[in-house]
Amino acid sequence: MKSGGPILICPLDWGLGHATRMIPVIREFVHRRERVIICGHGASLSLLAHSFPECEAVSLPGYRVSYSSGNQQVWAMLGLIPSFLRTKRKEHQRLVELVLQYQPSMVISDNRYGLWHRGVKSVLVTHQLKVRLPGLWRFCEPLVQRVLRRWIERFDECWVPDHQGSRSLAGMLSQVTPLPCNVIYIGFLSRFSCMSAPKVKEDYVLGIVSGPEPHRSMLVKLMIAEFSKLSCRSIVICGEPDRQNELMQADGGVMVYSHLPDEKMEDLICRASVVVCRSGYSSLMDLVRLRKGALLIPTPGQPEQEYLASYVSGRMGMACCRQDELTAQRVLAYMASADATMRIEQ
Repeated sequence: MKSGGPILICPLDWGLGHATRMIPVIREFVHRRERVIICGHGASLSLLAHSFPECEAVSLPGYRVSYSSGNQQVWAMLGLIPSFLRTKRKEHQRLVELVLQYQPSMVISDNRYGLWHRGVKSVLVTHQLKVRLPGLWRFCEPLVQRVLRRWIERFDECWVPDHQGSRSLAGMLSQVTPLPCNVIYIGFLSRFSCMSAPKVKEDYVLGIVSGPEPHRSMLVKLMIAEFSKLSCRSIVICGEPDRQNELMQADGGVMVYSHLPDEKMEDLICRASVVVCRSGYSSLMDLVRLRKGALLIPTPGQPEQEYLASYVSGRMGMACCRQDELTAQRVLAYMASADATMRIEQ
């Protein structure tokens, strides 16, 4: 293993969650005065490069994930398998080039399964040790599970941002038997510090959108349309870090931001009467850190998010509904019935 070289941080470009949960990891290495090189693609690379301008940023092949506009994603996902495998090979080849160029001491890959190298300590970050397939495709889970396990075991270590047992946030996704020998449970990873004084709640609804197209744009439009029917203020953050802090006044008085810095985002979440967001795992970790409940909207047809929304619903101030069921009335019902502040032990 090499020592003394830079650390490569490499999040998957599948929504922003894989990038945001690398923020505390990068922050820790920067605090230790380690040289960090951020490797990625698209919006996730833009987000981290903007958050850490002192770190060099280099490109990796992008997965360019796009869902169908319907509620069933099986055929869209099957069609992406050849492209996924090609990109996995390309990113491995790109890593070989980067190792020759930078001589890193460690590579930390968030859900990029091609980024392992026999000559460099290689770490995989993932909460998904177990595959969740939809409906009739469940019979394929054992086969997919064997492939996933083989990929995980190629890394020197697999960091799982969760806890074992009753404190698990990912549920069955992060708990498998037998456990791969390289797995280490490291606890939750959140970009938020939660170090400031408790915030006084204000009367507004906050919508936070992320994830692949076309459902990201569809949810933005839906939130604007439904939130404009509410009598209270509302804010929508669109998950577009390439357009930092861009603000526009939408019809019906909904304030729409393209993206916001972490400090501003944390403040808005803590003060909001109600938060409406996706049920991605990184979003859930952020909510737990801030002790905040939310109305969760899983990406249609994405089994992982559907499972996570169902798993946490009814606990920790969480509730969930389908994207096509999100209405102003549903938001008001959640606002009336739910205590959006979690009452859990951190």
